[in-house]
Amino acid sequence: MAGESKSEQHGQIRCGTISVSDLGKSLTLYRDYLDFVLIETGQIDAQLAALWGLPKMHDAKYVVLQASAGGPALLRLIEVPKMASFVPATSYGWSAFEITVADVFALAVKLQSSEFDIVGPPKYVDGFTSFIPMQVIGPDGEILFLNQVNHSDADADLPTAKCTVDQLFIVVLAAKDREASALEYQHNLALDRSGTHHLRYSLINRAFNLPVQTEQTITMVQKGRTPFAQIDQYPAHAEVRPVHSGWLPPGNSMVSILVDNIDQLPIADKMCSSPDNLTSVVYQGRKAALIRGAVSECIELIEIV
Repeated sequence: MAGESKSEQHGQIRCGTISVSDLGKSLTLYRDYLDFVLIETGQIDAQLAALWGLPKMHDAKYVVLQASAGGPALLRLIEVPKMASFVPATSYGWSAFEITVADVFALAVKLQSSEFDIVGPPKYVDGFTSFIPMQVIGPDGEILFLNQVNHSDADADLPTAKCTVDQLFIVVLAAKDREASALEYQHNLALDRSGTHHLRYSLINRAFNLPVQTEQTITMVQKGRTPFAQIDQYPAHAEVRPVHSGWLPPGNSMVSILVDNIDQLPIADKMCSSPDNLTSVVYQGRKAALIRGAVSECIELIEIV
């Protein structure tokens, strides 16, 4: 089946979900400019809307995309009414998805004629040689870090691209309290805390009108050597993300993570489905649950069979 992986492990990213206002337009954008392959179309059924606790999502149209080289991590675009007051990179929640690409400089040239706004042209990051990042914002405020991976870090395995635009490999959280969020992921999802870094962060500095030399603090969370999340400490005047009642939040709206056993995780407040309800390629009939993080970020748990 498309999207399957023979090496699934606890803490691995299964899917990143993005809310879009015009599904057809966004599908064309992601296929034509990022070379993603359409592997599923559909509408959110009643069981999944109930699992998420978001009744308005019932019948919402969606597509699932995969890198042309295959691989375990998917992207899901879901049509959600546009939130006019949403400003990217200024509110708490999932702020960006990091995706490995083959040639970031060539991709930057290609994207110049697209609806992706290149807000961070390709350049090395202070203290890092393992990747060259580029930051883009899509038409619905979604943020993608399109990173050319050169080599792995000392404490994490980073995937090199097997096609032009390949795997989603890190999700980025805008945190109100970075330390509290990191501890929550360690405790609730049995993940490991990795390094904490201080770096000039142009996306945040620009969004909050801070001097370009301002350093921000990030903490990495992973499982073993497999990265999962980058937790960014956001400025104190960041906002709660605006959301239409009963719908997913705008922009980067949900992250799905593979876990060994949902019931054994120390989380009291989680909504679970029966395994036979969820037939989408994202789930493949497996047990799933939804939890909310410290800043109400949507985290979907999918059990490894």
